[in-house]
Amino acid sequence: MPVLDFDEKYLVTQKNTRVKYVRISGIVSSATIERFEKFISNLRNHSEPVVIGFSEVEYLNSSALSLLADFIMGMREKGNKVVFFGFHNDALRLVQMIGLDKIFNLIATCEQALEYIDGEKVDLASYEEKEVACVENLFHGVVLLAIRDQEKTGRFIARLFESENSRVIFADSLVCVREALSFNRVNIVILDGDLPDYHEICKEIKLNPQSSVTSLICLGDFIEKSDDGYIVLPDEQVSEPFELHELSAVVRSELKRSGLGKKVYDREIKIELRCDEYACENGGRISERLAKLCNFPHHLRDSFFFAVREAIDNACVHGNHLQPDTVVEVLIVSYVNGIEITIVDEGEGFNCEKWLQLAQQHDPVSHAKIRSEEGLRGGLGISLMSRFCDKLEYFKPGNIVKLTKFFDAEE
Repeated sequence: MPVLDFDEKYLVTQKNTRVKYVRISGIVSSATIERFEKFISNLRNHSEPVVIGFSEVEYLNSSALSLLADFIMGMREKGNKVVFFGFHNDALRLVQMIGLDKIFNLIATCEQALEYIDGEKVDLASYEEKEVACVENLFHGVVLLAIRDQEKTGRFIARLFESENSRVIFADSLVCVREALSFNRVNIVILDGDLPDYHEICKEIKLNPQSSVTSLICLGDFIEKSDDGYIVLPDEQVSEPFELHELSAVVRSELKRSGLGKKVYDREIKIELRCDEYACENGGRISERLAKLCNFPHHLRDSFFFAVREAIDNACVHGNHLQPDTVVEVLIVSYVNGIEITIVDEGEGFNCEKWLQLAQQHDPVSHAKIRSEEGLRGGLGISLMSRFCDKLEYFKPGNIVKLTKFFDAEE
């Protein structure tokens, strides 16, 4: 069983305020979440201010973060102060990216936390942001236009890319698209929703391992979910009618996050994790080792693998229901400028579109509070994963999730 310990005692501040002090150490995952929930529930009975240290916590899953959010809001309603200190740099970044810094009192040290309890002015803890070089000349690559009206709409869009020295290739069928992808280093595909082969082309790009890393922008109104098992994400769509500058902005955003140049296949590893209390930790460690081998930038590594461990945790708990005779498959594919991790459980799936939409509302704290009021745990998982990945995709029936992270090969 993964270790999770609580060191509890009482401290007295400089102004003689009695404080409940807790130092947590270990891992909060699916294997230890019930112990963590019971501990937090007991803390609610204290009338004194509470100071909790996280410097020895290796991992917190989304359910733990949701419990902490609910705990601190409940204590505030009773007029009690709660202060957290000692979060590691990447944990701080995680908390800020999902919006929990708006309700957490995050302090760097225990001494400063006690001063905060006394009403002293203390600087809140913050993570060190490392700058990532911006990609210039985003359109300087190969663009595949799968457009029905090539003479008018196609030529109009093509001028946008050709003005920035990009090479533009036209295609009007699935056969032409396959040929273009096979013989060219295509950076992005602009796909017309009115094209007869639209759904087949989407399926080809989304589900074919050789082309699934090619960026895709779809034009027009269409169904996001397909019976073939792929999903077109909201940030991959441009609704008609659209202005050229709208398309330009969406394409720039997509190319900036995915990087330029074809993602050259490097290595592929498939592992099976027995669904037990160590699955989350074992999957995370194996993925991290591969990330080091493929020169995954350190400042992106820790936050991304928070998301990976969360996905494995979800597969074990919600997909396989922690049944010891089940397994979770993890497929890891690395490229010169990115990594894809696909996680498959044996469950029946779930309504992934609903949760993806909630994650895009940028208010995970309110969502977690609603879940708590309904007597349900969690609610932050997909929000967390979506903020630490460049692409988060679920495939039919919802028991397959792919997490993608891009980076500059020279970082």
